[in-house]
Amino acid sequence: VLSQNEYILTTGGGGEGYLTAFKRDPDDDEYCPVYANHITDATGNYCDGMRSFVLVGSTTTAMYAWIACAESDSVMSVDVTDPDSMSMEGSIPDSTKLDGAWDISWHTNNEDYVYVVGKRYGAGIYGGVVAVVDISDPSNPSVSGFVGSQAVGNAPNDIANPEAVVAFRAN
Repeated sequence: VLSQNEYILTTGGGGEGYLTAFKRDPDDDEYCPVYANHITDATGNYCDGMRSFVLVGSTTTAMYAWIACAESDSVMSVDVTDPDSMSMEGSIPDSTKLDGAWDISWHTNNEDYVYVVGKRYGAGIYGGVVAVVDISDPSNPSVSGFVGSQAVGNAPNDIANPEAVVAFRAN
């Protein structure tokens, strides 16, 4: 159920990729969502194949959607402070460190970083990557570190076809 000023964001759209915002229909007592706006990467190749995203920010400052983009091996930031007029803020493409960027996570203990897993495909390579991306400057993100594997079976350093990433702090 959406109340006033609450939105739903979704990714999709295949190779081109869309980040779509939905909001409450002001004429509907059932609180059903209606289309509000979308942003796409139809021309820039910054974020083809949008897969997943995290929101970083607050309702009193700027809010950014950080998006994992599999087909362009990149991470993109979108200013969603006002979902009715979203805008691309920055991106970082890296075909080695963000290869097949599939999922993304963020943790409040390290607010300036997101964590990305990617899937490596092609020429007998079926491994994966885990990357740390510095997001302290949303217009100019950078990869701070990464680890990657080239093929399944290279344990203990193997990252076999990753699907998801979760950042957490252990006790």
